[in-house]
Amino acid sequence: QITTVIPSYPEEYFDQDVTFEIADVMSDGLKILNKDPNLVKVTVNSTEETAGAGTYTLTAEPKTGGEADLTIAFAKEYIRNNGGKEVVVTYYAEVTEAAVSGTAGNTNGATLTYNNEPGTTKKATPPTPVKVYSFDLQVEKFTEEDGTKALEGATFELYADDQMTNKIGEGTTNGEGSLAFELLD
Repeated sequence: QITTVIPSYPEEYFDQDVTFEIADVMSDGLKILNKDPNLVKVTVNSTEETAGAGTYTLTAEPKTGGEADLTIAFAKEYIRNNGGKEVVVTYYAEVTEAAVSGTAGNTNGATLTYNNEPGTTKKATPPTPVKVYSFDLQVEKFTEEDGTKALEGATFELYADDQMTNKIGEGTTNGEGSLAFELLD
């Protein structure tokens, strides 16, 4: 989630190009989502806005090599009419096979592009990148008899919730009684 404020530009700024853009560059281990139920949501002063010619343009698609996965560019008149209002962008990403597992994390960082002076564009200094972590879960199953013999063929299901309605993985132990769930959010 990104929270910021639409700049309140003086009227003379609007004689030229005015820019206010929010962007997020994600590491290749994260994939931006923008399909139901994980749609990108933009609210201005607690009112959800829809992308369009009079509000903002939205690009939300996975990119590689340091390109922005998410870009929201507000329209000039929308900026003029909504200066000083709070913007909250809520969006989701999933961990991909390219994700780094463990405490090194997968980085993403948002930037704001706005006008610093009439007729110029300045990119705000990006914040310290945020890290999204994923981990591996290793399961080892042994027989109940003496606890030392590996049990092959034990089936496990992994759920993201206590009610066991959101299954995120399943698998069967190998000959060593081991099963790995990898790249878990």
